[in-house]
Amino acid sequence: MLGAPTVYYIWYGNWAADPTTVSILSDLAQFDGGSPYYAINSTYYDSTNTHISNTINFGPSYTDNYSLGKELNDISVETIVANAIAGGHLPSDRNGIYFVLTWQDVQEITGFVTTYCLWHTSALISGVDIKFAFVGNANAQGLAACSTDRFQPQWRSRRRRHGFDRRARTGGIHLRSGPQCMVRQSGRRKRR
Repeated sequence: MLGAPTVYYIWYGNWAADPTTVSILSDLAQFDGGSPYYAINSTYYDSTNTHISNTINFGPSYTDNYSLGKELNDISVETIVANAIAGGHLPSDRNGIYFVLTWQDVQEITGFVTTYCLWHTSALISGVDIKFAFVGNANAQGLAACSTDRFQPQWRSRRRRHGFDRRARTGGIHLRSGPQCMVRQSGRRKRR
């Protein structure tokens, strides 16, 4: 993805119960672009030597109140994105990154926490190559291998809001790894 990608959040579940986390995660997407850490992306380039921008646009968000229930699989996540676009809740944007952020009572049953901690991919949705990512709540599913505290103890929260902290970190990882990986791996699921 070249140029400035636009980030779209799909709040899946009962996010009205925690407006503070919604605000903080929105700020992350809104203000990460242009930061020295996000500037790492500008070291990546395509076959024409065009570098990735150090800019992110934050687009509109959409709340999906459990349209596919509380147990999701990889295909469900793609369907949530497709329904948000088809329903006119979010635009169809080939230069966008759609994040499906699930509430704490939602489980992703395809391998989240046991096989991978997060993932992003792309799919043709209404004829447009749409990039999207899944950011779940690892605390709700047993944390296991998804504990970033294990690897980077300096990231531990002083308030011990582990579910929130992991979402912010994994969302940031998607923002920082997503664009260049999608340039190189468009159409193939990348799991971490």
